[in-house]
Amino acid sequence: MSTAAAKQLVEPAEPRRRIEAVDVVRGFALFGVLLVNMYNFGASSPAWTAPYDEFAFSVKRFLFETKSFRLFSFLFGLGFALQMLRTEQSQAGFLAFYLRRLIVLFAIGTVHTLLHAGDILNYYAELGLILLLFRRVPPKALLAVATILIMVWPVERAVRLVRDGPREVAPREVRLQAARERLRENQQQHPYSVGSIGDVMARNARVIRLVAYTDYEGPESAFPYFAMFLLGLYAGRRGIVQDLEVDLIRFGGHLPKGGYDVRNGRNAKPASPPAVHG
Repeated sequence: MSTAAAKQLVEPAEPRRRIEAVDVVRGFALFGVLLVNMYNFGASSPAWTAPYDEFAFSVKRFLFETKSFRLFSFLFGLGFALQMLRTEQSQAGFLAFYLRRLIVLFAIGTVHTLLHAGDILNYYAELGLILLLFRRVPPKALLAVATILIMVWPVERAVRLVRDGPREVAPREVRLQAARERLRENQQQHPYSVGSIGDVMARNARVIRLVAYTDYEGPESAFPYFAMFLLGLYAGRRGIVQDLEVDLIRFGGHLPKGGYDVRNGRNAKPASPPAVHG
């Protein structure tokens, strides 16, 4: 393979080679992530206690909470698989390209964390390194590992419930009073309220660490995130999403003559007779 051909393989995909359905789903997932995080941006105030507020929060929890992050994690694993397929003839080029992206991702996450604690990009970059170890794992093994990781938190929660019994929930007024006290304390002491930009960055710098490798509890921990990475890798390796794109084109009556090259994301050369690979 020539140097020019190898370089072309590791460049970002051109717009005409992208799978539009995946981009649409990715945009929907990002909207869900924003919607969920809006609660943390101020909606946790005790002022939001009206029945319609509670209803809105219930809709948010039922439709978007944990689901948006997991969907976005699935798409991360899928993107990894698609990049790997496009560079399978030049693995050295793929590794350099992928690692460079992880470094940029971690750098952007680090800068953002200095301004706002709680960035997810560092998390993804850290787990993305582990994903490299699974790029040659058989598809059935990917499903098995993903299933085990997804079940860790439900099983842990069930065991804890049986062992400790139901968790006691404080009365509503007690919880509201505690929330008011936390808000008052933050307004008086938190760097976001009384500190300079330097104070904020110094505080947030303490949370820039390898959190993904030590966070295993809860529905939004490393285990379920990485499980979705593996499911996305599985879908990409099996061509599930690529075939779906072809089916949508075919049923919409817009399949180019000669079919569609799902591996490279472009029109196939005309064949006789035309063939559709779906």
